[in-house]
Amino acid sequence: DQTGHIEAQTPGTVTITAVLTNGYGPGEGLGHNITVTRQVRVLKPITDFNIQQSSVTMYIGDTTSSTQTLTPVYVPSDYEVPGTLEWTSGNTNIVTVNNGTLTAVANGETTVTARVIHYGQQFTKTVNVTVRTLTTSFDITNQTAGSRKDMEVGDTFDYQKSISPDLSSYKSISWSSSNTSIVSIDQTGHIEAQTPGTVTITA
Repeated sequence: DQTGHIEAQTPGTVTITAVLTNGYGPGEGLGHNITVTRQVRVLKPITDFNIQQSSVTMYIGDTTSSTQTLTPVYVPSDYEVPGTLEWTSGNTNIVTVNNGTLTAVANGETTVTARVIHYGQQFTKTVNVTVRTLTTSFDITNQTAGSRKDMEVGDTFDYQKSISPDLSSYKSISWSSSNTSIVSIDQTGHIEAQTPGTVTITA
């Protein structure tokens, strides 16, 4: 306005011109106007943002997936004024977040929230996070590897197993016999001798 007050409306660059009228009043002689100009650029603000990952699954026991980094994508991509980005975990007992980097803590499901504060506006996005624990070791405990178990036709035997860690998310085991007509097996590890012969039991 005519007081020199300007207000940014949309991104772009303009020239502000101020002219001082010198000597054009009644009874005054002809003078020379004085003109000054200034450049003003209105920077592009962030109008929204997204997170590249809408959901994340993390695995304790695997160094490459026990931590992951979430990546914000700002709109427009050529923004000129960064916003303040804040991260929060819905449950730090399951996953923690630091500057967008997630660290798996324990099995479970939760959310991580990213919030951008920009020119008094707030934009919020949420990512679903699932944490699982991988099995690091598994073995049969009542028959040593490389040994042979002798049975008679009609005998039964139940394999026992150990899985570590105890909190592993993956404890399902598939059992098989190399020849079920000799030794049958069910999915609990229970075997039964059917006919004479030698088989390999695989878990």
